[in-house]
Amino acid sequence: MITIINYGTGNLFSVEKAFAALGAEVRVSSKHEDILSSDKIVLPGVGAFGDCMRQLNASGLIPAVKENVAKGIPLLGICVGLQILFEGSEESAGVEGLNLLRGRVRKISAQHEKIPHMGWNALDLAENHREKGLFKGIPQSS
Repeated sequence: MITIINYGTGNLFSVEKAFAALGAEVRVSSKHEDILSSDKIVLPGVGAFGDCMRQLNASGLIPAVKENVAKGIPLLGICVGLQILFEGSEESAGVEGLNLLRGRVRKISAQHEKIPHMGWNALDLAENHREKGLFKGIPQSS
C-alpha cells in the first residue's frame, strides 16, 4: 500500500489519480498508523518551503515519516515535498527541513529564464539514459 501523506498542503488529488492510473493501491491519509503500515510513502508539497514545514510540524506526522525512512520504507518527495527532505532552503532562511538528505535547497540562478517556471516542456533524454529505469518507454521529445 502506498500512502500519500496529507498534511494540509500538496496536490493530493492529482498525485492520487496518477498512482491509481498506474494500477497502484493507494490511499491519502493523515494518520500515523496508516503511514507506519505503508509499503511506500509519498510526501507532496505545494507553496513555500517554510510553509510546508510548518504544516508538517503542525500535523505531528514527522516522527512517523522518519520512523518509516529508518526502516527502509521508500519515500518519494514531490515538488516542495522533495525539497523539505533536505536540511533547509534559501527560500526560508532559518527553517529546518527534515534532515533526511544532506544539503540545502538553493535558488536556481537563471539570467534569461522566468523563475519559478510553471508549465510544460519537452523531455530530451541523453543517449545514456534512454530506455533505462524511469525513462524506459518514454519517447524522445515527449
